[in-house]
Amino acid sequence: MSKGEFAILERSIGTLISTNGFLSTSRDLTVSLAFAGQGMEETDDRYAVLFIIHVDPSLKSFDFADVYDTSEMPSEKE
Repeated sequence: MSKGEFAILERSIGTLISTNGFLSTSRDLTVSLAFAGQGMEETDDRYAVLFIIHVDPSLKSFDFADVYDTSEMPSEKE
């Protein structure tokens, strides 16, 4: 993620944000860190970022799905 994008998100901590696309998620921190680029060298203008998302399944106004049981990669705990 670019430094500019990161700065915008940093100012949004604690607020609702919207993405234009698909987020791949995992309940396994090790898997998440691997996808986030753990061990990747950060550059002066780019960061590796890991989002921690808390979802209240009782809310009816947000779209999300647990696809663990239909995943091609069940070990990733998507």
